[in-house]
Amino acid sequence: MNDLIKGKTLFVDMDGVIANFEREPNCVERFASEPLFFLGLQPIVHNLRAVRELIAQGQKVKILSASPNENADRDKHLWLDFYLPQVEREDRVIVRNSDSKAEYMGDLGKCVLIDDYSGNLIPVALNGGTAIKVVNDYDKEIGTHTKYGIPYVKSLIQLV
Repeated sequence: MNDLIKGKTLFVDMDGVIANFEREPNCVERFASEPLFFLGLQPIVHNLRAVRELIAQGQKVKILSASPNENADRDKHLWLDFYLPQVEREDRVIVRNSDSKAEYMGDLGKCVLIDDYSGNLIPVALNGGTAIKVVNDYDKEIGTHTKYGIPYVKSLIQLV
């Protein structure tokens, strides 16, 4: 297991990290209004496999994901029930799109946020937490996260 995460609680984002959100046309608009949109998303298989492996190794994993409304919250829970039932509902935190994820993590010194959006990672890194950027098909390896010294991975398998 990677030293960056060992002994810490992992907070894993969904969209673009374990669920292939950006592959869908008009994803942001559809997510906010189309019933069961999120449930239809394909998993990012290698990242989902890595999360399952980390859980099997005893790593504490929680989901920390943003959503526009309660209907979308329900869809995310249904997706997790199907693809990642190992994470119990009490270990799933779904916040509103405008919320700072850092505020929901508790003692940042004992936590890691794994996310594809630098705007979520920067407050964690600046306040004593560990932040790890997931670089995917639409992100770049060099970007805002690098200005703050936030490491990146192309696959969560790199953390196992």
